[in-house]
Amino acid sequence: MMESLGERIEACNCPSDSLKDPSLWKRLAFEYYHVDGLEFKEVCLRLIKPSEVCGIRLTEAMLHGWLFGGRLLKQLIKFMEKHDGGPRP
Repeated sequence: MMESLGERIEACNCPSDSLKDPSLWKRLAFEYYHVDGLEFKEVCLRLIKPSEVCGIRLTEAMLHGWLFGGRLLKQLIKFMEKHDGGPRP
């Protein structure tokens, strides 16, 4: 059986500061939901416990805001405009 992300992090016993960066968790949430097409509850199951192991507290409310409030999509568009020469037609 494949280990979960949380189990892998717990096994290493040494989460680095980079695992505490909210950007990582935002990216994972975005990818799980928008790219992989996982249901919201599955995204929560995959991220909430592992984030706690790393010293960052994610909640369903936070994930809901990121995914359904359009925050991550707006941040991605802003990033693309900044790094890709401007908005697309």
